[in-house]
Parts: sequence; structure tokens; C-alpha cells
Amino acid sequence: MWKTILPVVSTPKPAADQIDAGRLKGSPFLSQTIVTWWVREFMKPIEDVCVKYRITPNKITTIGFVLTLFAASLLATKHLVLGGWMVIIAGCFDFFDGRVARRMNLSTISGAFYDSVLDRYMDSAVLFALAYYFRASWFLPVIYLAILGSATTPYIRAKSESLGIESSGGAMQRPERIVFIGLGSAFSGYLMILFYPFQKAGEEMPPYLLMVSLCIVALMSNKVALQRCISTFKLLKSKES
Repeated sequence: MWKTILPVVSTPKPAADQIDAGRLKGSPFLSQTIVTWWVREFMKPIEDVCVKYRITPNKITTIGFVLTLFAASLLATKHLVLGGWMVIIAGCFDFFDGRVARRMNLSTISGAFYDSVLDRYMDSAVLFALAYYFRASWFLPVIYLAILGSATTPYIRAKSESLGIESSGGAMQRPERIVFIGLGSAFSGYLMILFYPFQKAGEEMPPYLLMVSLCIVALMSNKVALQRCISTFKLLKSKES
């Protein structure tokens, strides 16, 4: 008697590498395709090592903080290529700590608080280093605007959420700032090295790509902060009426 054997189709469970990118969302300045490749593919081997050897999310956050301080010191001393790439690497460590926390079932409120606090210090370290780099330049006010936007954007979100209002999203958030500053620094350094033989003695080519990146960061981060502020204010006013 012949039996017909039909293939059994089952719905596979989500694998560890299919965990979503967490708070990293696509935007006009950083597409979801790049975000997904960066988090799920490029950083996946390091993430697996952290899970295998039980490296806790708080330790990963701390590593990202230390690397950011190193990156800031490099930028302040005009080592733009190494400093720019170090900003990107430190950002990678900072953003996959949440994925590791979910895979290891170690997501905690205290860990989220620790990560959020160090984020602010890391943002400040990089931008203050760039302020030191441009300390004698007409470009310094742009750095101050970038610092203002980078500080007020997360503050408005935190304050809004404390009042029960969701205030997230925007085209220039922390991932975009890290990518723009990191790549702007690195490629400005490459461009300066490329044109160095053609310059007169004592001349130094300005870091044009970094300056363009910082202009975008300064403009868009303050725009996001203002949009969040207006949106939250309107919702609060509507609740009062």
C-alpha cells in the first residue's frame, strides 16, 4: 500500500539574527535598508560574541562610552580620519546593547537609564571636541547650534513622555548625528590628505565635508526639537481645554 508523504510546512521561529533593529528606524537621512544591514549583518558577529560570552548590556554601553571619549580626543587633536571612524565604531557598540539585552533577557529599567545618561555624555564629548577643533574659526557658532539641538531633542522627548505624550521620530536623531559626524570627519580627513601635496607650506585645507555635515546636524536637530516642542505643546493645550 502506497502512502503519499506530504511535506510538513511549519512557521519558523524568529532567529536571534532576526531581532529587529530596536530604536534604529529609517529616516530621510538614514534609510531603513542601511540600518538593517548595519545592525543585523555588519554588527552581528560582535553581537554573537557578546551573547556567547555573556557580556552584559551595561558593559557594552560602557565600552561605547570609553571609545567615544577616545574618538573625542582624536577629533580635538585634528586626527579626523581615525576619530571619525572611532565615532562610528563607538556608536555601533552603543546601539546594539539593546539587542544583546533582549537576546539575553536582561532588559531592565536601570539599564535603559544608564544607557540614556551615557548617551548624553557621549554626544557632548564629541561636539565639545569639535568645538575645541573649531575654537578659532568663524564656524564655531554652528557647533553651538549642534550642541543645542542634540541636547534639547532627547530632553523634549523625555519631558513629553513624563507628561504622558509620545514625542519621538524626526529626520535627525542620534543615529543620524553619529553617522553624519563620523563620516563627515573621516572623509574630510581623506580629502585633506589627498590635497596636502598641492598646498603651500603652512596652509591647511578646511574640513569641508565635516563642516557640511555639522551644518546639516545643527539645522535638522533643532528642527526636530522645535517640531517635538510644538506638537507636545498643542496636545497639552488641547487636554487643558
